[in-house]
Amino acid sequence: MNASPELKKNNKFEIQKIYIENEQTELIVNFLEQLTIDSNKVELGKGANGVVHAFGDNRFGDFCLKKVHKLPKMKILSIEEEHQYQEEVYKLGIATPRTLMTVLNHETKEEFFIMERIDGYSIFDTLSDKTLLPEAFNYNQFFTKLTDQVSKLHENRIHHRDLHAGNVMIDSDGNPVIIDFGSAGKQYISDEDIYLFECRKLVDEFKGIYKTIEQKVNTDEENIKVLKEKMSHLR
Repeated sequence: MNASPELKKNNKFEIQKIYIENEQTELIVNFLEQLTIDSNKVELGKGANGVVHAFGDNRFGDFCLKKVHKLPKMKILSIEEEHQYQEEVYKLGIATPRTLMTVLNHETKEEFFIMERIDGYSIFDTLSDKTLLPEAFNYNQFFTKLTDQVSKLHENRIHHRDLHAGNVMIDSDGNPVIIDFGSAGKQYISDEDIYLFECRKLVDEFKGIYKTIEQKVNTDEENIKVLKEKMSHLR
């Protein structure tokens, strides 16, 4: 869907944010619930704790909708905390989609992000369809920029902690965009291991009983190495 002429003259994010904030929360929740069951929805990605859809508005262009299920698989951030990380990362000059609004359905306890939609595709998508890569894509420049972005995050004590092929996008100019800071964490001197998660594991499916365990995940640097290897054929 093409943006209206008004969007091309003004700041798209600010216009979309004003539009969203002028709507009543109850109406937005009802609309979002309907959208996620609509047979015509476009699913952009799915993770352990949520699913992302695309939707559009004739006046204001395309949006992204992230519906968070809060499954008890891994300890993740609240929508407010994730939104704070997004804004902090954006202010560091690192490309990431910004949140227009966060909404809570008080009945189902499900949470929604309404976000900017990035003009591009995830590394995961491009691995299965090379035609999605922009003509300007340069393997070495892309990973140099991605490594620099992650280094800048770490200099500011921010660790993504879930930097897989679905959470790194390639925009239309061939640049990296880091998404989904729902598992992010800040490292402090007192932290023993920023990559050690507290998780809940189902031990009795019939009774719905869980036990708390610890799970070690790859560091951001290790995940970049994995991504470079997956795309090494594009050098």
